[in-house]
Amino acid sequence: MKSSVNTAARANHPSFKIPCLNSLNSVSPSLAAKLTLTVFSMPRRYNKRDEEHAFLEQGSPLSIHVDKREIAAWRWGAGPSVLLVHGWSGCGAQFHRMARQIVDSGFSVIAFDQPGHGASPGTTSNVLRFNRALEALDHFHGPFHAVVGHSLGSLSLAMVAAERDLSDRLVMINPIPSIAYAIESFSEIVDLPQNLSSRLEKNIVSRFGIIPRDVAFDKLIENISADALVIHEKNDKQIPWELTSEWASSWDNATFVTTEGLGHQRILSDDGTIRQIVDFIGHPRTDIRAQVLSDYAL
Repeated sequence: MKSSVNTAARANHPSFKIPCLNSLNSVSPSLAAKLTLTVFSMPRRYNKRDEEHAFLEQGSPLSIHVDKREIAAWRWGAGPSVLLVHGWSGCGAQFHRMARQIVDSGFSVIAFDQPGHGASPGTTSNVLRFNRALEALDHFHGPFHAVVGHSLGSLSLAMVAAERDLSDRLVMINPIPSIAYAIESFSEIVDLPQNLSSRLEKNIVSRFGIIPRDVAFDKLIENISADALVIHEKNDKQIPWELTSEWASSWDNATFVTTEGLGHQRILSDDGTIRQIVDFIGHPRTDIRAQVLSDYAL
C-alpha cells in the first residue's frame, strides 16, 4: 500500500529546494543517485510552538554524545525514567503534554532531539543514527521503566530492543512498518523515477549495511520480549493503519489500540491517548535497596 501524497508534503520536502534532482537523472544517473540518498537523509526542522519552547526551558539539560557530537537532551521530574523517542522531522518537545502527565504519575522523563533534528547538530540523519542515540541514552541513563516511540522513533526503538533489553514496557505510536516503506513513501512524495528509487535502496544497502525489507516490524517483534502497547490512527495519512494492523494484531506481547480523528502528529497531544499510555506504563516501582540506603544515610 502506498502512502497518501498531498501538495503540502511535496512543497515542504527538502528535495523541492534542489530542483535539479530529476533533471540531473537524465544527464548523470549515478550522480543523481548520490544526491537522492543525501536528500532522503535530510529531515525538516520542526517549528516549535511557544508552549513547547517553555517546556524545554523547564527541563534539566543532559550531556549526550552521538558520533562525537553532543545532542540536545533534557530530563524532567524525579523517579524511574521514561524515555520519549520522536520520529523523522520531529523533536523531543512534541511530547510536552504527554511528558507532563507521566511526570505527574511519579516518573522522570527524558526527551531528546535526534541527530540532525531540533537543537541537535547536523543536517542529515538516518535510522542508524537514531539507534546510536538511543543506545547512548540507554547506556548512560538506563535502564528505563518504559520507552515511548513515535513513527520512525518506534521502528528505531524496536531495532534496538530486538538486540538489547531497553525496558519491560514499549509504546509505539503510529509506527512506520519498515525502511522499505520509508523508501517507497519518499519516492512517491518526490515523484522519483523508478531507476532512482531502485538505486536509493541499493545505496542504502551498500552505505549502511542494512537490507530495507529486513528492517521491518513483522521480523523485529520475533526478538522482542517486552510488553508493548501499539497505537495507530485509523486515518493516518502518512502511515496506513492497515500496515500496522498486519503485524501488531499477531504480536502476542502487544495490545493494539486504534484511534480515529487524531492524525499522525496530533495524536501525541491527545488526552485519551496519553491516558492509555500512562495507564500502560503503570506506577513507579520502589527501589528497596536505594530506600534503605537513603534512610540509613539520614
